[in-house]
Amino acid sequence: MQIEELKIKLADAFPQCTFEEKSNMTTILINASDAYALIKYLKTEVNPGFDTLSCLTAIDWPDYMEVVYILFSRESKTQLIIKSKISDRNSPETKSICDLWPGAELLECEIFDLFGINFTNHPLLRRVFLGEEWIGYPLRKDYVDEINMITL
Repeated sequence: MQIEELKIKLADAFPQCTFEEKSNMTTILINASDAYALIKYLKTEVNPGFDTLSCLTAIDWPDYMEVVYILFSRESKTQLIIKSKISDRNSPETKSICDLWPGAELLECEIFDLFGINFTNHPLLRRVFLGEEWIGYPLRKDYVDEINMITL
């Protein structure tokens, strides 16, 4: 399936998503509450499906947070970026994709540890780099580093 066909199909199935063309990869913008359904759709309903999770990370913007997924279809050699917006900075959360890609388990723990984003339905969400006693999330813009552990 060509990318233009895919965009039409996605616009029908997920009218709440928008598309961004800033690079050579298509970017899909969607709210966190709809991200899991979109990602599952791209893996299981699209032919050829997006069968590889290439990257999973987060970004802290001044007004919101974002979980970024990069998916790849080995058959069509197509890559998509999905940016999932989380408006609630006080209790940021989105649904885990561990049931779709078990390899996401550690990546979601890393995002939780460093950004404080909760992944609901995660099998064992925990801090993996910082101790459980660590207070705060060092990759958030509002993090205060009182003992200068993080240097620029």
